Amino acid sequence: MSANLPLTTTRNSSPFNVGNWRVDPAACRLERGGKEVRVEPKVMQLLAHLAERSGEVVSRQELERVVWSDTVVGYEAVTNAVIKLRKALQDDARNPHIIETISKGGYRLIADVIPAPDDSEAQPGQLEPKLAAILYAHAAGYSRLTGEDKEGIQHRLNSSLDTLSNTSKLHGGNVVQSAGNTVLADFGTVTQALICAVEIQHKLRSHNEALSEEQRIEYRIGIDLGGLTVDQDDICGDGVAVATGLERLADPGGICVSESVHSAIHGKSLLGFESLGERRLKNVAEPVRAYRIMTLPGEVGGQRGRHKPVIAVVAALLAIAVGVGAWFYYDRPGVKPASVDNMLFPLPKEPSIAVLPFDNLSDDEEQDFLVDGLTEDIITALAKSPYLFVIARNSTLKYKEKPVSVKQVAEELGVRHVLEGSVQRDGERVRITAQLIDALTGRHVWAQHYDREFKDIFALQDDITEKIMVALHVEITEGYDYSDFRARVRTPEAFELLMKARVLALRDNKVDSAMARQLVAQAAAIEPDNPEIWLYQAWGHWRVYQNQWSEDPQASLDKAVELGEKAYAATPNYSAATGFLGLLSLSRGEHEKAIEHGRESVELAPGSALDNARLAWFLTVSGHPEEAIALTQKAMRLSPSYPAWFAGVLGFSYMITGRHRDAIALYEQLVERETGLLRAYTRLAGNHAVLGETEKARQYAEKALEIKPDLTVQGWKKYVWYRYPDDLERELDMLRLAGLPEGSDD
Repeated sequence: MSANLPLTTTRNSSPFNVGNWRVDPAACRLERGGKEVRVEPKVMQLLAHLAERSGEVVSRQELERVVWSDTVVGYEAVTNAVIKLRKALQDDARNPHIIETISKGGYRLIADVIPAPDDSEAQPGQLEPKLAAILYAHAAGYSRLTGEDKEGIQHRLNSSLDTLSNTSKLHGGNVVQSAGNTVLADFGTVTQALICAVEIQHKLRSHNEALSEEQRIEYRIGIDLGGLTVDQDDICGDGVAVATGLERLADPGGICVSESVHSAIHGKSLLGFESLGERRLKNVAEPVRAYRIMTLPGEVGGQRGRHKPVIAVVAALLAIAVGVGAWFYYDRPGVKPASVDNMLFPLPKEPSIAVLPFDNLSDDEEQDFLVDGLTEDIITALAKSPYLFVIARNSTLKYKEKPVSVKQVAEELGVRHVLEGSVQRDGERVRITAQLIDALTGRHVWAQHYDREFKDIFALQDDITEKIMVALHVEITEGYDYSDFRARVRTPEAFELLMKARVLALRDNKVDSAMARQLVAQAAAIEPDNPEIWLYQAWGHWRVYQNQWSEDPQASLDKAVELGEKAYAATPNYSAATGFLGLLSLSRGEHEKAIEHGRESVELAPGSALDNARLAWFLTVSGHPEEAIALTQKAMRLSPSYPAWFAGVLGFSYMITGRHRDAIALYEQLVERETGLLRAYTRLAGNHAVLGETEKARQYAEKALEIKPDLTVQGWKKYVWYRYPDDLERELDMLRLAGLPEGSDD
């Protein structure tokens, strides 16, 4: 990021800006928009070191060495500090704008880092400005518009303001003004502001296409990297004045930026810029060099006036972050080849592929469920082949809606081929673009564009899957009937309901689980004889039983058994149905049957990370933790960004084999990802207790009791399904050492 200025170690005590936060290391204080947050000294030291290495991956070991140089700490020290820092910065680990977790690598600060303005001359009570990328948008010809159809114009104007505000927030912007015919927002990075501006113009252009010239509302946008002061509802600063002046230089539907913005992305963008020279701007003392963003890379000195499709600008903008977006499928530059030497994992011998989340190019965000389902089902179909190494969906999901290069994906996941695509639904028609790229050569292996009726979407998925198999020279005659596979859900309506239910269920809490079950029930009403939907229903009831989410868990298990066995009877060669039978067997204490079903599911889908990890769990509770460790590690390789519960299974296996320190490291991952916290805290308490770390054991036991106040040693039996009593008693003794109350054996 050229907008990032590297911090030296001498700046550890000097204020600096991270995104739109002002950081004062000496005071352990973070500030934004008049809000102040205090953090612990170690947390601030961690942030300062990440800022010094801005844009680079910093390992956990380096952070421990630098921040905790004066003491010996456990694995959880870095994890807990990062969690506290993210909470203070209001950053989401799943969709980060500031701190990114690099799987098995460490952490990376991805927000811009810039020295804070010198406030040594500030007077008492004076507000401190912050440095931000400032976007100012103004409706062109507003006075002309208000003289015509006032009611219709006001409606369209309000709609356009909503578009500007919502798009700004979507890209991490802080909307400080949205009224009349203007919007003012600040962003943590120049890149965020630019991508937002281009997307705004693209959306507005789409809205205007059906309108006459007289009815259209077009905005001019100005962007500057400068100072901004927010005092309740009052905003000011040199950056605001410059952005306002730049807006006046832009064409309707266009974008004008300052020299500071141009310098921040120069050389890292395919955008074309036309220099407008130095300009005098209203309320700005010194002349400002201004640039107009051209609509196509390399287009300089062209005619002013009507722009070419702004969508091309979005494509170029996405390249700023060294990425390739779904808008950039045509006329894109050659893909930079990946290097085997730079791969984080060994390249598999068999053909390997990562399927990136398809992009939703529809105006309706509700179509995300459909697009996600299409992506996942392609992955699932490919994983059925024993001749392919397929990265699981959980590992590719992190790239959703992010500009990312094929080279980066291949090197981070350790694969040779990458599939990317987009979906756009327009009424009853759907357009799908897909392309398969050989990351080692940078060349396209296969590409296809489909424009069909929506009812044909399942057939399109089957076609894409089979084309990939043929392109990779993989046999598809081994009994894999992909059209039959996808025909499990016949109607698009039921499919959309299942996709929504899946998203809710993965949140793993009582409320969302109940909502998911309601959606699945609606799908069952549409297709009452569908085994796939029976399986969804069975899974929902089983989760209620497993988590004790009802007054009568046994009734939930009985319903899960009924539906699961019914689904298996209808689809005995479906790995998901077979694996679910293993869960039911385990719930009834039939451990050998569970293992048998688990092995059969892996045979049906050897490339499925989910089936491998589930079998590992069966083996662990059945007294075979060593084999389980190997299987879970294989599942993690198939899914480098594996679901959190994979870490729980491996940590469980380590705990059974006495590798308590390793178990702690794995359960800390669950804490960091805020998943399965009751089990994570309880077992962290037990493992620390066994190692004699009584204070940490007590702290984690208290956290477990905060989640479930009536948790007892005897009550824990409901959550673990050991085959051998000795294994159960060993864990119960660990919990007693941790200080959990004994309770009664009810």
